[in-house]
Amino acid sequence: MKLKYFLLFLSSVLMLASCRKDFEEIDNNPQGFTTASDGSLFNGIIQSLLPTWNEQFYINNEILYAQNQQAALTKSAWGNFTLGTEDMWSNYYKTLPAIRELEKRIATYPETPATTNMKAMLLIVRAYKTFKLTDIFGDIPYSGAGYGYQDLGKLYPVYDDQRDIYLSLLDDLAWAAENINDTAAIAEPFTTFANFDKLFNGRREMWRKFANSLRLRHAMRMAEKEPQLASAIIGDIIENNLPVIYGYDFITPVLESACIWPGANGFSNESVSWSFREHNGLRMGSNIWHQFSNTDDPAGSGIFDPRAYIFFEGDQNEQWIPFPQIPDQGTPSAQGIPYGSHRDDMGNYHIKNNVNYSPFNFF
Repeated sequence: MKLKYFLLFLSSVLMLASCRKDFEEIDNNPQGFTTASDGSLFNGIIQSLLPTWNEQFYINNEILYAQNQQAALTKSAWGNFTLGTEDMWSNYYKTLPAIRELEKRIATYPETPATTNMKAMLLIVRAYKTFKLTDIFGDIPYSGAGYGYQDLGKLYPVYDDQRDIYLSLLDDLAWAAENINDTAAIAEPFTTFANFDKLFNGRREMWRKFANSLRLRHAMRMAEKEPQLASAIIGDIIENNLPVIYGYDFITPVLESACIWPGANGFSNESVSWSFREHNGLRMGSNIWHQFSNTDDPAGSGIFDPRAYIFFEGDQNEQWIPFPQIPDQGTPSAQGIPYGSHRDDMGNYHIKNNVNYSPFNFF
């Protein structure tokens, strides 16, 4: 009986071994891929900078615009904001392993102007994404996060203090801005790598400006908590006239931006139409209106800040009518359908369907 069971066990082992023979090759999808180039990894990281649909809808439109008074929320209708926070969290931590992999690869390359530029661009994108997450959630896993694919012992990273994250990222941005080489001849591996850059198309001077602009933005955000550190960063940029991104220089439109343009990259940014159309509760608020205009003239004669025309537009009669930041019982409700694909059609831009308050500039 023992011999019978032993032979049965032995035959089972042999069958399993033979069944797995060459499966490493047989199981591979011939139409798929198992490796990714440096550029394709970077391309995915850049793509992840786009806000997700749920982030735009539940976080920006339903919470942040009203809380920071960049707009007025005429009605609150969507309380399930966790859909947005979960999207933001997963977007970051699904992308971080690709960032870590690219960091690992670049560290093994010979140090040349080309590889230094690649490293700087990666540091800047990593800083942008990390700042965005820590500004919303505070302390987050960062310094030890994203390494689980490389080391199973790092599957459970600890949370980093937000202050430590801020200072580390600001140091990274300072290094990137200082070390980007935009005068050296373009050479491999940067030449191929830059073809995957859908943010600035490999324009190294714009990456330097982006780094300094992020330094300014986040130094201002921490100014009340860390005034000495913040003033040192701001002073460095202003006093040394370091290059930054200019939309307007207060006189002339320069129109520089850090933007992923859908038309140039072959996709339709449908999340904007969806998130504003389904929400339909956002209008220009009275508080931000008074930051743009020194009068309440509906014709807009008092507008002194050109961002008014970028962020908002007139009502159905092209009049600038803000919604009260704190409405009372006598405030007329917001009407009309200012957001939606119906306005994309030829000649329909000005059709706003009885809109009675200034909406966001949908386009």
